Amino acid sequence: MFGHLYIRTIIYIFCSILVVTIPMMYMLSSYSYQEIQKYNLETSSLINNKLDSFFHSVEAIETTFATDTDFVIPITLYYKLPDYAEGKSASAFREAKDTLNNMALFQTGLEFIVIGKNGPLSIFSTPETINNSFAPSQASWYGKVTADPGETHLLFDNERAYYKSADHAVSVIKTILDVQTGQPIAFIVFDISYSSLADMVSEMEPSIPLEIRDPTGKLIFSNTEEYPKTPESANRLIRQSSDYTGITVSSYAQKPLFISQINRIVLICLAVMALYLLLVFVFLSFSTKRFTRPIYNLMKEMKQVVKGRFETSATYRGQVVEFDDLYTSFNLLVAGMNDLIRQNYEANLLKTEAELDALQQKINPHFLYNTLETISSQAIIDGSPAASVMCQKLGALFAYSLQEDDLVTVDREIRQLKDYLFIAENGAYFQGVRIEYDIEEATLNQLIPKMTLQPIVENCFKHGFRRAPAPHLVRIRSYLSDGQVALSIADNGSGLTPEQLSQLREGLAASPRGRTGKGGRIGLSHVNQRYKLYYDDADVLKIDSAPGEGLTVTLKLPVLAPERSRLHA
Repeated sequence: MFGHLYIRTIIYIFCSILVVTIPMMYMLSSYSYQEIQKYNLETSSLINNKLDSFFHSVEAIETTFATDTDFVIPITLYYKLPDYAEGKSASAFREAKDTLNNMALFQTGLEFIVIGKNGPLSIFSTPETINNSFAPSQASWYGKVTADPGETHLLFDNERAYYKSADHAVSVIKTILDVQTGQPIAFIVFDISYSSLADMVSEMEPSIPLEIRDPTGKLIFSNTEEYPKTPESANRLIRQSSDYTGITVSSYAQKPLFISQINRIVLICLAVMALYLLLVFVFLSFSTKRFTRPIYNLMKEMKQVVKGRFETSATYRGQVVEFDDLYTSFNLLVAGMNDLIRQNYEANLLKTEAELDALQQKINPHFLYNTLETISSQAIIDGSPAASVMCQKLGALFAYSLQEDDLVTVDREIRQLKDYLFIAENGAYFQGVRIEYDIEEATLNQLIPKMTLQPIVENCFKHGFRRAPAPHLVRIRSYLSDGQVALSIADNGSGLTPEQLSQLREGLAASPRGRTGKGGRIGLSHVNQRYKLYYDDADVLKIDSAPGEGLTVTLKLPVLAPERSRLHA
């Protein structure tokens, strides 16, 4: 029965995972590729900054040295005074050499040489063989450097003719000016080989494919051979050039390599998802009985209810709280339906009994009514008008009870009650009782079941005044209260003890067929049940009493207009 649910659940889970995984992978791929580009750009910037910092430091060394009078003055004197003491110039040059060595101590791969206007001086740190016949004016850079002697010049792919045999290198040249004339008298040259620059970059251990070239296009560093070869169109080139050195750092974001890595991640995720689905399926297969068996049992009991067997009861012995609540709710529902059916049966039975009683009561009233009319006429002939009036009142009561409408107005019911009290007082049944009426005009058209006030008043006579001393008083009131019509009948009789009052209330609440418990007041019970039938089982009858203070019966009724009487007939 639940097999299709398992399959549908698996499909839902699979589709849900795909719906989440595919966009997530796409976003992850896009984000990761952007992050790689960002990382490449940051790495390129870091390398360029380090190279810029290196050449800035070299420039700072040269500027400091070229403006140091302790060095510039001896060179100036060396060229100005041919007979300048050889010992002084040699000593000054040694100090200059030591100073430059100390200043360039922490710059790995850096070599320096000072070239005078006529040729190299004995201030150098290179192991290369000096070309003493070299004159600066022969160099390709001479015109550029002398044209702007105040600046430091950075030369790439310099052939270094001041050495007899040397590889091309990157040179930083600073002009030393005569202290008097301001003309160039020497040049400080710092050289770093391309291999040293490559080693400098390698020390940074770049983890991305890079190519570094100088402004002439000569390769300084490259590690692209360490990465798989891919078409250049599939690589995203990130090129960054230094404004200071002109060195260009180019990095590559290898999209095919990146996509292959993402594909591997996707395959791993799909494999994990497949394993997860398998575990879910196995779990559902093993746990199905735990959930389906209670449902099967509940469905079995529900079929019994459908067949009309409301005495059934479902029992759950598992540990799932939700099923326990479901079984409890089912049992409560069945019990409620059973009670509702029983109450409906009892109500119909009570209505049937009332109809039978009404039929029995209608057998003889017509004969009695006609007989009373005859007696009334004879009493007038015999000269007894009081007897005639009593017969007329009694006939009116019979006529009132024979009318078909079961709902009457308060006005009609009060008039009938007055006829009854006239007969009771003049017939020596309940003499010496004073009746007070307080009827609001706004309540006269309220509809109530007929013959329901008389039993209440009769209870006052039979029970309230049995042991109570005179004078006896019955007060009958009708008034509006909180949007309802209230009818109140109170006596000043002996009243009830709290135990008797409690028994009376319990008897009225528990006797659906017009019988009360101990101390039974059958008339009140009939009245209570009739009002419950007309007002949807509402508790409209209220009794209050205390020993020696009499008893009060109050009816609080929803407003019922005369035009609705047919609905309750």
